[in-house]
Amino acid sequence: MTVLPLAATAFSTVAAKLEGWSNWVAIASAFAAFCISLERALGFGARWRYHREMKSGYFILLDGISFAAILPDDRKQAFMDDWWAKLLSMRGREGDLPNSGGSEKR
Repeated sequence: MTVLPLAATAFSTVAAKLEGWSNWVAIASAFAAFCISLERALGFGARWRYHREMKSGYFILLDGISFAAILPDDRKQAFMDDWWAKLLSMRGREGDLPNSGGSEKR
């Protein structure tokens, strides 16, 4: 989403020096402002980070479950109990989506 406002701003800068391009400069500037305000209002950056963190967290849990297969039998249950607690913690974060109605703490 950052590329579009940058391109529109660069176009506006170059086109401002050209004769007869004032309408296009205004349109490109308005488009850049709209893109920036839309990104800020919807919080795409925060949501992207949230989804990456959640995906990474679940991948770590899956990796740990694979690791549990090679543990000695006397340590498997303790490891899986700990991993179960981590899974529940990850599940508890599901409602914390940034800039959404469900992220209020109750």
